[in-house]
Amino acid sequence: MQLDARRLRGLAIRVMLVCLGLGAAIAAMAVLVAPGSVMFRACATFFLGSGAAVVSFPLSFLIGRPRTREAGFVSLAAVLASAFVAIAALWAEFFPFRLGFALWATAGWLLPLGCVLAFAAAMRREERHRVGAWALAGVGVASFVVLNAAAWLDVLAWRSSWWPSRSFWELLASGGLVALFGVFAAVALFDLPAWRARPLRWVGVAASVVGLAAGLVAVWSEEDLGREVAIWAGGVGLAVGHGNLLFAVSIVGWARWVRLVTVVLASSAIGVSCLVLAAEGGDRWLGEMLGRLIAALSIVATAGTLGTAVLGWMNRPMKERRSVEELAEVRATCPYCGARAAIAVGESSCPSCGLQFNLTLDYPACAACGYNLLGVRSESCPECGTLIPRG
Repeated sequence: MQLDARRLRGLAIRVMLVCLGLGAAIAAMAVLVAPGSVMFRACATFFLGSGAAVVSFPLSFLIGRPRTREAGFVSLAAVLASAFVAIAALWAEFFPFRLGFALWATAGWLLPLGCVLAFAAAMRREERHRVGAWALAGVGVASFVVLNAAAWLDVLAWRSSWWPSRSFWELLASGGLVALFGVFAAVALFDLPAWRARPLRWVGVAASVVGLAAGLVAVWSEEDLGREVAIWAGGVGLAVGHGNLLFAVSIVGWARWVRLVTVVLASSAIGVSCLVLAAEGGDRWLGEMLGRLIAALSIVATAGTLGTAVLGWMNRPMKERRSVEELAEVRATCPYCGARAAIAVGESSCPSCGLQFNLTLDYPACAACGYNLLGVRSESCPECGTLIPRG
């Protein structure tokens, strides 16, 4: 059964308004009669609920659009879940054990998890990004589980010796490594049907896996093994992922050279950064010069990345274009009587005065390759790069 998005959005807004009213009434009563600690928590609960309602209202409109419906559901669920867990953390002092820290940690990690899952839900609609979107969603969930395990195992081991305190920080570092290297691998898997043209993506995936394994060894071993391997493997994964994203952008002409130079500069900045991180100590003057070189390369590569994204947006095709053959009528004003009417393609007449029409439609085409330019707003053909004459 297909959900009625407008009715569902209206229901969600009504529920938010009711919760907002109840929260305001309870907080007002607490301010008047409750002790200081309860009053503070009641007011903080109201403001948390109000913040969640303010953020949820614009997110609810995403549910009404077919292309963003899944992302809207995920974002709304993440915001509401984070708000409820944060409210529970406020009142955790009245319960045994150290629940407050674990609940606050869960509430804080729910928001980035929701952003990652919403982005993955939006990207999975395109076939070429589906594998990367699923991989990114899996990385987000895995990181969330590991990071929460660190907080909740610390609570469960309270006043006991079976869970060493050092393991908390090791689990936290492990969750960060899973997120970091997992994102590198997932980004390399976007635009997957182009794997024949970009086989280096698999080098990035393999390097990310090796870097994650080496990083976990470095975190959990006493000898700090695998640190250099993790740094260099992470650099390879980041460079390949960045290049894969840029080459997934559809651009033509001289913009391709901008993209190529950007990839080279970004890879150079990453390589020099890995060299500095892997080296322990060293000459101070050389380290300062390398730092300046990294900053300069990063600035130019960032500008090139943003420029490539803008050029790709300008070169984008019209979304969900219909062919001219699918157009059956045109809304127009009759030049004789001024009546607005739907004029059918072909031979037809004005329903008001009977003026006869013979309407034909055609689409603009590229003079060089014949590509359909209907709805294309860029200055050149997306297929061959030939300039489009305007006017």
